[in-house]
Amino acid sequence: MKKNLYLYLFVFSALLFLFQWVSGSRQFSAMDKEIRSQKEKIVQLQDSLEGVSEELSEVKYFTLDNNEEALSYFDELSLSDPSALVRDQLMDTNAQAGSNPIVPFQGMAGDFKINRVQVMNHKFILADFSDGTNWGDMLIRYEIDNEKKVSFEVIDQILYPQP
Repeated sequence: MKKNLYLYLFVFSALLFLFQWVSGSRQFSAMDKEIRSQKEKIVQLQDSLEGVSEELSEVKYFTLDNNEEALSYFDELSLSDPSALVRDQLMDTNAQAGSNPIVPFQGMAGDFKINRVQVMNHKFILADFSDGTNWGDMLIRYEIDNEKKVSFEVIDQILYPQP
């Protein structure tokens, strides 16, 4: 009887070992597959990140913040962030009643207001304006005086036709 007990115990242990080995093998395969999948995703994301970084670099090329020569123009004025000063003073013109005085068009569906501003260098701004229905772009020349007041002059503008 003792011999049968050892035999049953041995068979039970062997079956338990076999079950654990098959189960572990399946888990290992599943984890290995998941790791490969995650590595592929990481490679794809890294490629996407490189593409976005290159695109961002292209977009930021024509900005005052990335133009050391243009920034040196403001050294004597001791401005820490000339882009913000110009942007803020241009956007402040939206607060006036009626259409923005810098926008050279009368709003058809409301008052024209400036929506976006890109300070390109130490002299020029590209601005987008809209009245809610119609929209356009303008090229603006600006100057900052010694009192840190900004003056604006519209060089050219376009109002896009509605389809």
